Amino acid sequence: MTAAELKNLIFNVDSHPFDIVFRSVQIVCQGLKCECAHGDWLALMAHVDAYLRSPEFDAHYAQKGGRSIKSSSLDAQKEGEQRFFYSLGCTCDQLEQAARGPVGLFLLDMPGSLLTGVVQQDRFSVVVKGEMKMVDELESSTLEGMNKMISIALERAAAKEEDELGLVDYVTSNGPAHDSTFMRSQTVAMKWSQIINLFLEAIQAPQSSTESTPEDTLFGGSFTCGLIAARLRHVVKQRLDIARSLLALLQLYSEDSARFDYPMFEFSDLERKLSSIINHYRLFDDQLSLKLAKDNVQVSLCSWFFKGEGVEWLSKVAHIGRSEEADLSPEFNVFLEKIVEAGLQHLSPYSVQVFLARSLAMHEKYAVLMNLCTLCASSIPDELRPVMTFYSAIAYSGIGKPLKAMTNFNLAAKGITDQNKALLTALSPVGKTQEVNLGDYYVMALRYLHEHRHSEEVVEMARSAVASLPSGHECTSRIYVTLFNHLVNQGNWCDALESIMQNSDQEIKRMTLRELLSRMLHARDWRSIVELSYGKLEEEVASLFFVPRVDF
Repeated sequence: MTAAELKNLIFNVDSHPFDIVFRSVQIVCQGLKCECAHGDWLALMAHVDAYLRSPEFDAHYAQKGGRSIKSSSLDAQKEGEQRFFYSLGCTCDQLEQAARGPVGLFLLDMPGSLLTGVVQQDRFSVVVKGEMKMVDELESSTLEGMNKMISIALERAAAKEEDELGLVDYVTSNGPAHDSTFMRSQTVAMKWSQIINLFLEAIQAPQSSTESTPEDTLFGGSFTCGLIAARLRHVVKQRLDIARSLLALLQLYSEDSARFDYPMFEFSDLERKLSSIINHYRLFDDQLSLKLAKDNVQVSLCSWFFKGEGVEWLSKVAHIGRSEEADLSPEFNVFLEKIVEAGLQHLSPYSVQVFLARSLAMHEKYAVLMNLCTLCASSIPDELRPVMTFYSAIAYSGIGKPLKAMTNFNLAAKGITDQNKALLTALSPVGKTQEVNLGDYYVMALRYLHEHRHSEEVVEMARSAVASLPSGHECTSRIYVTLFNHLVNQGNWCDALESIMQNSDQEIKRMTLRELLSRMLHARDWRSIVELSYGKLEEEVASLFFVPRVDF
């Protein structure tokens, strides 16, 4: 990893607690005292940046064995920073490992909540309910043998990917290179079949409840949001790891199926399903793991989202609120479970909600939005392509690529004419999909280009938008005003006048005509004032220039 990558990994609130990084900086920054308030990441990073320019840094990291590095001063600085951040990262890992020892158990038992967990020196871990049916299947007298099978399967899968051993040809010719007696046991094979089926059943999207008050977000404090984000990322990573392990195991059985019959496995169907799950959760994990800066510190997209609108939006779309049904479970526990389930369903890269992209666009995090769109470009289903094209247009506009933005806005417009559900959802309030016509879409797209000062593209897109809308469309007048404003700002009086003449709203027509004449007068462009062809607006122009004389 480069020094910059190491720095981003270390100064990431999802990687290490502040105290760990602070103590590590004190150790690694030899000869320079560090004084920062608790939780002040910005000051801590400033201290590190100052140390990188100090004589102490040169003495400890830019020299080796009393001799200067035999390279240019720039290379010496880079190599020194690489060593410094590597040392800092190792120190963070060592301190965190040492501080992870358990101190005791905790039980939070109060009205509405019941949490149990382990208190550690630098954190505490919360115990949550797992997939108990799968646990019951694994907790048996055959557990040790089954664990060994998983290890063998993963090793063979890794070797097959590298294709160093030629495993497929070897197995075909000589049989499996491991003891297959245990795996051929009908009891063991049936257990694995049941575990695979339970796993496939567990990851099915739950049905959203409608028997609650979605407007009422029960819990939204920082502790709850952090707990939800951590739990969601854990579940996504766990499902990805389980799917990979089960696929490797299934392939182990598939290789042996030429010599031994395994009627409990439908190999092609199960391999297809598990491969699909792996692709899904790999992309899901990559999305949640995207990094962005918050107060000059790196955070994961998952943590950032839940510290913002995450809980509120998921509560609305999944109808999570105060249930009308009698439930003996603690309210807080039920809420956590439902929010995580909603996150698995509605933050999925295949969900029509596209909440992560929506939140990034709303908060103008255009570089991260561009990374998200690029990440999904080749993996998303066809029904999500219009909405991701729309968000990529917003990202392009925000990062200063107006031509690509305009192109993508125009490509996404087809989603409106096709009534694409995901795009309509993105253009509607959260939880309330509304009808959006093509004119509304172009007004919104032009607003983004206008806000980012892409005047040429606003003019071009406004003209194409007007041409594509039916005569008399309710949004045409608003688009003409946008077109007029940019043309008149460019000093393009002739085209600005044409946009006025094409506007069907008489009040707006008089207002914009008055503005045009005022701008030309201010610019002292007498020639254009005289020579412009005002057509049917000549009387209106005359009334603005000439005031009737009144005799007293």
